[in-house]
Amino acid sequence: MSKDFASDRGATLVLIGILMVPLLGMAALAIDVAQIYTTRAELQTAADAAVIAAADGLPNSQSVQNLAIQYASANDAGHGPILTGGDVSLGFWDAATSTFYPYGTPVNGIQVTTRRSQQNGNPVSTFFAGVVGVDNVDVTAVAVAARDVVADIVIVQDVTVSFLEEIPFAVEADKALIDTFALEYAEGVQVGVVSFARDTIDEAPLTVLSTGQGGLHSALDGMRECSSAGRRGGPCYGTDLGIGIDRGREMILNQGRGSPDVQRVIVLVTDGVPCLLEDDDPVGAGKTAATAAANRAAAEDLDIFSVTLHQQSRSSHPCLAGDVAFNESLARGIGWGTTTTNPSDLQALLASIIDQMPIRLVR
Repeated sequence: MSKDFASDRGATLVLIGILMVPLLGMAALAIDVAQIYTTRAELQTAADAAVIAAADGLPNSQSVQNLAIQYASANDAGHGPILTGGDVSLGFWDAATSTFYPYGTPVNGIQVTTRRSQQNGNPVSTFFAGVVGVDNVDVTAVAVAARDVVADIVIVQDVTVSFLEEIPFAVEADKALIDTFALEYAEGVQVGVVSFARDTIDEAPLTVLSTGQGGLHSALDGMRECSSAGRRGGPCYGTDLGIGIDRGREMILNQGRGSPDVQRVIVLVTDGVPCLLEDDDPVGAGKTAATAAANRAAAEDLDIFSVTLHQQSRSSHPCLAGDVAFNESLARGIGWGTTTTNPSDLQALLASIIDQMPIRLVR
């Protein structure tokens, strides 16, 4: 029997012709899908940069929008506007459910949606999908940043004789800090309390706010300040900021969670310069010790906030002089140093520490 090779060749060509359509279709799909994925990755990079940058504008919504648009524009890869004000939302990030609620309160997060779309006049053009009538597609990316605070915080409270009259204001301010964090981050934040003069006392260990808020209040109410009768645990006279900072550091290192995701914070509340009375240069020695303690804390990646209540003294004693610039210089990391002359300002100052907690990408 003879073989009809010409017939076979003809059949093969027909088969190749039939298969070319799906093969070209798959090639077209692969090219267009790759283009879409690349675009989406570019948009995600822009969204991430924009949402983190926008955090500097909180709580002002207009500032947030302006910053987000500015940073998105710097990452638009030349494709035109990828972010408009309507795609920037302030709201509440619920860490427990990983859900962002636009316009929700309390405001602790930002969401941005970057787009290449018909709406923005820059959709992604397709190479081959136009054969089936799809000339371009819309591509979007979403990023959410929030103060999803996980922190170990130790309040280091000065209780020296010079602070005696103002201690009630400081206690209420310490409570305000606790209550502010408990309102939004009760499960993620632990707070401890250390009091100091020329010695230190652990008034409360690191305690999770969700179960220990009331106990921390009680510990602060029961804190024994210095008086003419002294206080439990050692001498009163003199202010040793250094041992206060060191004890706060030790509490965090020994009782804290130690994870890199945990912000580790010392909040120093005092009314005067460090002073070691037994030294020939009491203030100089106190400053040296305090600076060394702050540096030890910073070396362990701890942040320090230094809050000073400065009341003018009628005494010329060097330990009662107000060198607030030095106290402010003890701030480390994300912390700041600040001073007030009004005891009533302490609550707002300590409560505002929450606003310094870093914004991070959560989605």
